Amino acid sequence: MNVKLRNISESTVELKLLLYVLLKLQDLKCLWLIKSTDLSEKSKIGLSIGYEKELIPQIHARIVQLFNPNTTPLEPEAFEKNIDSLLENRSIAEACKILQVSLLQYVSISLNSVCELADEPSKIALQQCEAALLKGLKTIGYPKNQDNLINIVRSKQQNTIKPLDKLALPELPGRPNNMRHFNGREAVLPSDSEEIKLAKFLHSIAINIEICAMEVCCYNIVKYAEMPIEFRTDMAQQIWDESRHYILLKDYINKYFKVSIGDYSYNFDVWEMHQCGSNLAEQLAIEQVIQEGDAIGNNVKLIHQLQHRGMHRELQVLIEYINADESMHTKNGNKWLNFICDREDIDYMQTLFTTAEKINKAIPGKIQFLPQVYEFLEFPPEYITYSSNFFESCQ
Repeated sequence: MNVKLRNISESTVELKLLLYVLLKLQDLKCLWLIKSTDLSEKSKIGLSIGYEKELIPQIHARIVQLFNPNTTPLEPEAFEKNIDSLLENRSIAEACKILQVSLLQYVSISLNSVCELADEPSKIALQQCEAALLKGLKTIGYPKNQDNLINIVRSKQQNTIKPLDKLALPELPGRPNNMRHFNGREAVLPSDSEEIKLAKFLHSIAINIEICAMEVCCYNIVKYAEMPIEFRTDMAQQIWDESRHYILLKDYINKYFKVSIGDYSYNFDVWEMHQCGSNLAEQLAIEQVIQEGDAIGNNVKLIHQLQHRGMHRELQVLIEYINADESMHTKNGNKWLNFICDREDIDYMQTLFTTAEKINKAIPGKIQFLPQVYEFLEFPPEYITYSSNFFESCQ
């Protein structure tokens, strides 16, 4: 067997550099998505984040497999200086695209040097990384020119990943200037037909819920960088899901109602409610547990209404797919809320009651699920008992 071997530490360093840049790229894309005023661009960024969601945990896992208990990412030499220079001279959109091309170049070089059999798991991880990054790049688009590509080279010392101080999270996400903002839901007029009412409702879901949910998850990734890598992956999955939901709903209302996004008003209700939370536990309770949890029941109700009226079979199927995703968002929200409650000795139920009061929501929602559904969604036993007692008292 003729295999060219290299020291295992070289492979580890290479992967640690890659992990650092992947984390930075994800943070920058999240900020780009929040700040962008182009809804189509937002959805494309969201898709790219989804395509790349497994890269960070895959590379992290391979570093662990190389018998390395210290998985701290390794900052490439002069990397932060180069990023700062890019952001001073280019838009965040161009900076992300340039960084993605630079990263692809680094992965390609790494693939040429990795051992075929001895380090074959690293080779496979790098191949998957290359494919996902290329798909993501095709989605967001290539930079106008590649004169400012970043040369990712080994650092002389190991550093922790630095926060994006120069790109603070905005108070509100970006929206197109030609769209009308309105605090509240678009008014239903007496003259509106059932079809127009449905169009307004779906328009509201597309921009007020799906877009805002993408932005909220991006906020969580950037704001709470100290959370485990798996948290980033779950947030990236939801960003991907919400991006797809937005595109599907946008296309549906355009095809069946001749309504375009922007024909009706938008609001920031989901974003503003999320911001009512004073910490990650409360923000997860607000968005993923209470809001997404309510959405599951509301979606089931909408599907039944459409079935009863014999309307919009394609929309019924679309909502079923969306609802499957919403269920997983609630499940992940509960997973991480329970994680924080256990880690910080916080009472789960008290967190829900506190946050529900902040956003004027009822606990539990209007629709009762079977106990096994609550268990699947990772609601703790105390919530299942409380919910059961509540609905029994209403009978």
